[in-house]
Amino acid sequence: MVPDPGSAQGSEGFKPLRERAVTMTSVPTLRRSLILGAFWLGLSAVLATLDPLLEGEPMTVRGWFVDLYDKGLLVAMMLVSALVVVRVMWLEEGQARLEADLTRAHVDGEAWRSRSRQLVAGLSLAIETQFADWELTPAEADIAGLLLKGASVKDIATLRRTSQATVRQQAQAIYRKSGL
Repeated sequence: MVPDPGSAQGSEGFKPLRERAVTMTSVPTLRRSLILGAFWLGLSAVLATLDPLLEGEPMTVRGWFVDLYDKGLLVAMMLVSALVVVRVMWLEEGQARLEADLTRAHVDGEAWRSRSRQLVAGLSLAIETQFADWELTPAEADIAGLLLKGASVKDIATLRRTSQATVRQQAQAIYRKSGL
């Protein structure tokens, strides 16, 4: 039997994505920002210090700050690029999960529709069999079917283009033949 997606017995696939996924906000934003900022500043300072030392140039304070600014922009762009790549990967994973959920829901929906069609066909057959056992005429079977669907005598008379009295007489014949 196919589980109802809304029930507690539904599969794991029906849990909303926000309940299943590890999100980017699972680490507090402030802490993450501080860590990235410290990494950016430290890496920029190291690069700004190493550049003049490796080139053998004399290091001035002004030159060091210019190099720090220069390297800071470079590191910031690298970090932003890395964050964009991570975010895109995270979004692609989420999209893949959503597509899998959609596929699973589609398959479950088709299974439910197929089972429903079988049940309706079986019910229709059982009703037709019962009407045959009661030996209803085609007109009585038609009226009995409409009564089962909840149609009023007035609605049935309008639909069949007969009088309400005729429909009532046929309904009485149905009740008599069915033993109700």
